[in-house]
Formats: sequence, C-alpha cells, structure tokens
Amino acid sequence: MTQKILIVDNNKLILRLMRHLLENATDCTIQTAEDGLTALHILDSFKPELIFVDLIMPKIAGDKLCRIIRKMPEFDKTFIVILSAVAAETEIKFRSFGADACIAKGPAKEMEKHVRTILSHIETKNRKEALGGILGVDEIHHREITKELLASKKHFEITLENMADGFLELTMDGTVIYANDAATKLLATPEENLLSSCFFDYLEEKQPSILVSLLNNCHEIIEIGEDEPFTIGGKHILLKAVPLLEQEEKSIIVFLCDISQRKQAEENLQQHMIDLEDIVAQRTVEYEEVNETLEHEIGERRKIQDELESVARQWSKTFDTIQDFVSLHDNDMKLVRVNKSMADFFGKKPEELVGKYCYEVMHGSKEPWPDCPHVQANQVKKTRSTEVYDTHIGVPLLITCTPSFDDEGHMTGTVHVARDISEQKEAELEKIELITQLQDALSRVKQLSGFLPICASCKKIRDDKGYWNQIEEYIRSHSEAEFSHGLCPECACKLYPEFYAKKKK
Repeated sequence: MTQKILIVDNNKLILRLMRHLLENATDCTIQTAEDGLTALHILDSFKPELIFVDLIMPKIAGDKLCRIIRKMPEFDKTFIVILSAVAAETEIKFRSFGADACIAKGPAKEMEKHVRTILSHIETKNRKEALGGILGVDEIHHREITKELLASKKHFEITLENMADGFLELTMDGTVIYANDAATKLLATPEENLLSSCFFDYLEEKQPSILVSLLNNCHEIIEIGEDEPFTIGGKHILLKAVPLLEQEEKSIIVFLCDISQRKQAEENLQQHMIDLEDIVAQRTVEYEEVNETLEHEIGERRKIQDELESVARQWSKTFDTIQDFVSLHDNDMKLVRVNKSMADFFGKKPEELVGKYCYEVMHGSKEPWPDCPHVQANQVKKTRSTEVYDTHIGVPLLITCTPSFDDEGHMTGTVHVARDISEQKEAELEKIELITQLQDALSRVKQLSGFLPICASCKKIRDDKGYWNQIEEYIRSHSEAEFSHGLCPECACKLYPEFYAKKKK
C-alpha cells in the first residue's frame, strides 16, 4: 500500500536527500514544504501517515508546527519525526510538543539507516508508540558556535516573552507566523490557534480594510490608534507596524500596546475638568483664567507613548532596537550584553559596558544594591519587578528581572528589562496638583449676589427659607466678613442724651 509522506525542511538539499532515501526504502507518495506555513497549506488537502519536520526553520518553527498538527483530530494517528541539526548542542524534548521520534542530521548513510529504523518501527509496532532517544546523536560532533547561537536566541526569546507589549510577525498577506505571550493574551487565542491564522480576522468590522491598505504600502514604519480609535476585543490598542524586507523573505513586525487604561484616564480627567468648569463658571468669572491656564498646561504636558523602534527579524536587531534598557547578567552580576538604548543613556558603546558589574554601572556603587531585583530573582528563581529611583541614574525606572537557565536547569544569569516611567510619575503628580489648584480656587469663590429683601424699619434681611435675620448674621453666614460693634454719633445722642448734652456744654 502506497504510504503518504510529508517532508518539511527549509534546506533544499535535505529535501532532495530525504525524498531519495524514502523512495528507495518504501512505496510512497511524497509532498515537500520549505517552511511551517506552507506545510499547513499542504495539509488542507494532503493527509500523510508520516511527517518529517525540521526543528529550526522560518515561518513557524518545527516545535510550534507539531503542536498545531496535534490539535487537528484528523492527524491524531500521524507519526511525526523531528529532523534536527542542533541535537548535539541542545536537549530536544520532542515528545513535549507532540513528536514521536527525532533524527539528528548527519551523514547520508547514517540518516538512511535511521529512516529505515523509523519505517520498520511503524510497520511492526503501534504507530503511536514513540521511539526512545534521538537517533544518530552519537554520530555527530558538538559545535560551540551553534551552542552560542542557540543561547543567544534563547535570550532574545526570553526578552520577547517578557515584554508587556504584544509582538507579532506577519506575512505580507497578514498570516501570523510568530506571536509572543503578550500577543496571545491580548488576542485571547492560544499560540497553536493563532499561528497560521489571519491577523485581520481578530479585528473589528471596518478596521481590517484600513489596516490592509496601510500594510500593502508598508515601506516604512506606520502607527495606528493614538489619534483615531483602534480596538481589539474591546481594548484600545496602539499598533505599530515595521516592515522587514530581506533579500527573498518579506514580512511585517507588529507591536500591540494596550492603552485602554491611559485613554480612560485621559477621558476621566477631561470629564472631571469639564464638571469643575461648569461649577466654577456659575460662581465667578475669575475661574475662566484658571481654566485657560489649566488647559494650556495639560496641552503642553500630554503624555506621549514611547514606542519600540524599528525591529528586524534577526534577534540581534530586535535586541538593539528596543528602547527600554535591556541587559543580560551572569550569576556574578557582570554585564554579558547590553542593548544600544542602555549604552547610549550612559554615553558608552555596548562593548564598553560588557564585563562590568551592573551595580557599578547602574548605581555607581562598589557593592550590590540592597533591593536589587537580580538578587531577588536569584533567590526565588522567578521573575521580579520593582520600581527604582537612584540619583546616579536620575530617572525612575520599572525594572523586570527574569532568571535564565541552561538545558540542565542551572541558573546562568538574568535578563533585565528597565523602562523609564518619568512621564507616568510626572503625569500623576500633575493630576494631583491640578485638582488641588481647582479645589482651592473653588473654595475661594464665595460672594453675595442678587437681590436681598431687607426690612425698611429694622433692617433685618429675609433668607431663602423666609426667616428674618439680623443683617450682621446674614452677611457673616454668606461671606467671609466679620463684624465689630460701636455707636455712631447720632445713635449715641439718642441713647445717651445726658452724656452728650454735658459734653456739648
């Protein structure tokens, strides 16, 4: 019986080699794909019993492709084999993402032997019974540079996964080929379902047409959502799209920042201002000057959301274009790598900071800072965030520190992401100060106005409830005036004639 087989690998030589090996070993019908996204399109109409998947490849990596396939009921009995060129440099837990076996890429003869082992296993045993261990790993050599590149890639992935903003990579037609954890939460969709789906399907009516038009002409960075509303799942989103134009591959990096709370705070503040204006405007013209000053100050101090700069698909470019201070530390608190933003802040080149202790650079100290997030993360082996203000730095920072581990679970250091929150702190202080000023202005607006009913004889004044009050009592309760009592000359003569009569003589 002819067996249907799918081979997914971005190396054309491997595709030809695997096709040759399989055609010589068994009666089969073979389809090939050079990336994960193409493979998913093929699976719409082609139902293979056996799939060979490269681990590291563009447009949906091999581990993510396996998870997506395992979510499809029609491929529940399909046997999946991982092909890996990095088996000697890193531990591949292929069963954790749904694969049944793993072959290390090596010499053609050795790979043929392992392919035949897989075919024999499928024919003689339960198709879903996984093979133990990685076939061929003992026949390849460890490469130090590959291990270093994998470690660097892991650092970048940790950085992206700990970003507060959503990060997506799209093809030019809007298909999602990468998504970080923040993006999956923002779109309320698991990563397995989000990958290979169309980003435009998550947008509200009328919004996709606007975004598609912009992305079709995306030759430079574009931003949507600051001035005009742009929502996803009822949240106000600031979207930034960065074109990634390489020699053959073209894609778009998309940043999604939830600014709902900031917009709501701005609306609440604006409404509060309007209410105060209405109250004070009814009492005094003086408030108009206060209101004009307030509007002018708010207009000058409106917060501007700092966005991440241009990001390329290469991890090093992504690292250096992040505007936050991002640094990698070893267990001794020495800087292993810093991004350009952090180096520029200290007026240095990145390589000039590498090898220095972080507390010397960040705090100008000779020993670790008592509340250092690196120390806290090291102790609990978990991510720690804290707000820090140090006179050596001069600006308040929100620091997130995430421990990094090697394949054996040993902690190798930490990843620091520090964000300047100066504008946020200044805006909070300005809001409190402006409200205090308005309340003080309102408390000072207290004056008498309108017609006052007054008795023509005793000079008592009638209040709003119809009661007659002494004039001094009425004025005292309706203004800030106080009275002192005396006698005018005419009244003194009437009340004490004997005294004034003697005085006149």
